[in-house]
Amino acid sequence: MVFLYIFLGILAFFTLIMFIPVKFGIQYKENAEIYLKILFIKIKLSPKKKKVNIKKYSPRAMEKARQKKIKKQIKKEQKLIKKSNKKKKNAEKKVSKIKDILSHPTDIPSFITDIYDILSIVTDKFTKRLKIKILSCNIDIGSDNAAKTAVLYGSVCAGINALLSALVQFTRYNEKDNENITVTPNFISEKTVCDLHLQVSLRPGQLFTFLISSIPEIFRILDYI
Repeated sequence: MVFLYIFLGILAFFTLIMFIPVKFGIQYKENAEIYLKILFIKIKLSPKKKKVNIKKYSPRAMEKARQKKIKKQIKKEQKLIKKSNKKKKNAEKKVSKIKDILSHPTDIPSFITDIYDILSIVTDKFTKRLKIKILSCNIDIGSDNAAKTAVLYGSVCAGINALLSALVQFTRYNEKDNENITVTPNFISEKTVCDLHLQVSLRPGQLFTFLISSIPEIFRILDYI
């Protein structure tokens, strides 16, 4: 009975993890900031703080560290040489299907079409699981000329409308977020200023179902290798 409770507890834990959204965020205002957010934990990915090493080492310790680094580099190079030789031997033994196709030009169009179909199916399956949320997007259009500002304003609005249409079609984007987007022409300022904050979220469970559903396409790609 205890074993059953432990098993159910572990199952419930992993089920809970599958439904926790993992958020990838981009925040831009003068400088770009990229972060990863899981529940209340926010991990800053970029820009990273530079670590300043203020420790002082004796000449003997520095020489020892240098020798250790050289030995490590030599071992790494030896491993790479062995790996490279192994790959060459395998390449000589096995002729891939791609090389065979390239040797017959008449098969190239069908090969390209097949690869395109596979990639489009996989991409569509993945993007349909992505939830994109625009928390804020404020663009202040400015330039050194009023006519140029008006043209830039029109181009930016057209570009944003096209992008939003694509997001609605290919991802789980909520059109209510359009209220958070403002584009304003500024005929006084000589530069364009952008304040952007968006999040892309995906649950581990959705990633798992994506991998399962993409197995046929993965095998089709492996068939060409």
